[in-house]
Amino acid sequence: MAYIQLDIEVAEAQKEALLALLEPLAIDAFEETDSGWRAYVPEERWGEYLERQLADVQAVLPFRLHRRSLADQNWNAQWESAFSPVRVGRFCTIRAPFHPSEPGTTYELVIHPKMAFGTGHHETTYLMVEQMEQLRIRGRRVLDFGCGTGLLAILAAKMGARAVHALDIEREACANTLENARLNEVGLEVFQGGLSVAPGAAYDIVLANITRNVITSHLPALFERTLPEGVLLLSGVLKKEELLLKTELLSQGFEWEHSQYRGDWICMRVLRP
Repeated sequence: MAYIQLDIEVAEAQKEALLALLEPLAIDAFEETDSGWRAYVPEERWGEYLERQLADVQAVLPFRLHRRSLADQNWNAQWESAFSPVRVGRFCTIRAPFHPSEPGTTYELVIHPKMAFGTGHHETTYLMVEQMEQLRIRGRRVLDFGCGTGLLAILAAKMGARAVHALDIEREACANTLENARLNEVGLEVFQGGLSVAPGAAYDIVLANITRNVITSHLPALFERTLPEGVLLLSGVLKKEELLLKTELLSQGFEWEHSQYRGDWICMRVLRP
């Protein structure tokens, strides 16, 4: 597949904030550079709509953009070459199929990175995994909203969840989640779309590693999809957005329980009373 490479220049202090604004867009992968970010978009997806979205982000947080077309090549091989195992304490190791097994943690996840978000390298995924260790997941119903590679859903299944549903709006992410579930020999159901496509009733635990604006726009649905005394564990949120998000969550009826930080990012655990 041919790709468009976007070299995005932004001030160092604004890098994480810009990434949070860009991640909801139809961009396959981000790579940090000295001057900002390098992003990759399938050539077939590039067009006026995405250009307009980038212009909207640029109006909020200024950046310089350089675009060039890349010839078709083996992108999985390129992505794999930069992927290294991630270890979250003694709780979990996340590795690719081409890495040897690393004993010493309770759970080992085998994640084929492809181009989907969620390999454990980003602070938000690391935080979500770290906080999942504190949750009672065995025997409970779990929803992974915005599943990416399926890492969180797969971990929930390995931790003994009674049922695990994974959602993503991207077809490629859903396919990658199913592939990774097979690699880890766990059972889960994957659905393409938003919260409305998740079957059945509410969940004991909802995992949402997405952005604050997506979380905010789905708060009523997230409340309805979380059982009374259930947990909503969320990340993809910058520390400077914590107070605003906490206010939005409390106004919806959630109760704040705990916040954990890593770099400029936060993971928040809230309860539905």
